Amino acid sequence: LDDRLSSSCKSDKIYVFTPNGDLKQLPVGATVLDFAFDIHTQIGSCCSGANVNGKLQPIRYELHSGDRVEILTNKKQSPKADWLSVVTTDKAKNRIKRFLKDQEMKEAELGSALFYRRLKNWKITYTDRLLSDILKEYNLSSGIEFYHQIATEKIDINRLKDFILSLSEEKEIKIDRVEDEGVKTDKST
Repeated sequence: LDDRLSSSCKSDKIYVFTPNGDLKQLPVGATVLDFAFDIHTQIGSCCSGANVNGKLQPIRYELHSGDRVEILTNKKQSPKADWLSVVTTDKAKNRIKRFLKDQEMKEAELGSALFYRRLKNWKITYTDRLLSDILKEYNLSSGIEFYHQIATEKIDINRLKDFILSLSEEKEIKIDRVEDEGVKTDKST
């Protein structure tokens, strides 16, 4: 029974130590980054690697039972989307996703402010229809995604201006045609 218990524990859990000797339980396959997020979200967010049993290891390094792990941090470090492929624990994945979502929202706010400033400079009035046409043109699913792409310069602002102006030219042409037809009709009666 003891052999079965120890082998079942080995198959799904590992036990690693902090520098102070505290024991942490993680799933098999857990990485340095999982360990860092297990200690604290801020430590995980700034994790740049670890000192595992006296050797420097990257965030992707897979931990083993009995390892003594000291997390190395860097204030300039922040979570990246590819970190989701590095971690195995739900806690780490959720914290990374939350950080990325918060970051996207902050960037979207900046992009939104930039977009509205540019519209004002171009003397173009914002409408829901305008946003809808832009989302279709750029194959985007939401305004947040659009504003985020402006902030991160994935959308060229000059190309966007040309597109918006082409929309208003199309509408002016349609309006002109309707007026011309109306004038012709008035003259013929």
